[in-house]
Amino acid sequence: MIFVEGLRLCEEALSSGLEIDAVIYSDEIALKPRAAEALDRLSHVSRQSAEVSEKLLASISYTKTPQGIVVLASRPVWDKKKVRRVATKSAFAGHYARR
Repeated sequence: MIFVEGLRLCEEALSSGLEIDAVIYSDEIALKPRAAEALDRLSHVSRQSAEVSEKLLASISYTKTPQGIVVLASRPVWDKKKVRRVATKSAFAGHYARR
């Protein structure tokens, strides 16, 4: 399980195709248009969602100033062979880009 905090990072988690298990958001962020749109999209793919107070969200936040939204997602599974292939291609391309 991974903990994703903040609107932009939660949007990234959604667009990356991570399996979203839960969305926890503050009543205040739900009033903002961009956040409302993201929450609508997240609610269609997450197993659970909960609107909570800013105070409760602050109690689970890792940041000094809570971001208003948290996503719990399944940790992605890495294909080591694919990662090596991409890393090798990147290093190879970087070698020729420096010439």
